Amino acid sequence: MESISQLPQLQNAEYLVYVMNNENEQLIFAIVNFQTGKTVLRILGPSGDFEKSMNGFSTRFDENCKALILNIFEYKSDDLNIKHYNAFKEKVDSLKIPYYFISSNDFVYTRLLIFANITANYNETITVICVTKAEYIIT
Repeated sequence: MESISQLPQLQNAEYLVYVMNNENEQLIFAIVNFQTGKTVLRILGPSGDFEKSMNGFSTRFDENCKALILNIFEYKSDDLNIKHYNAFKEKVDSLKIPYYFISSNDFVYTRLLIFANITANYNETITVICVTKAEYIIT
């Protein structure tokens, strides 16, 4: 495959890529049609080889890629997180594609706001209170 936008499911449409990792330290790339918001393809990278996964996959990005959302901080070691962050940042900087790193917590809070149909204006603060059996979490 030359580039992602050549996939039949996208038919040269604009897309974004959501990148996450699983418990086996495999990168998972979800390709989302930018106009419809629907995931058209999920690709699973090789286990434990972050750089190989990213280098191999990033060659498929093209001008139709509008953004990368990266949720890749579930690795076991902080040193590994920093190494992966820097490697990924360097790669996407060279591609000139907008990107944003999120954590699993950010993702959960964002989904809560979306499901509740809450929007915020610039410089507006939203307080989210999550109640669990053991604790209160205010973010």
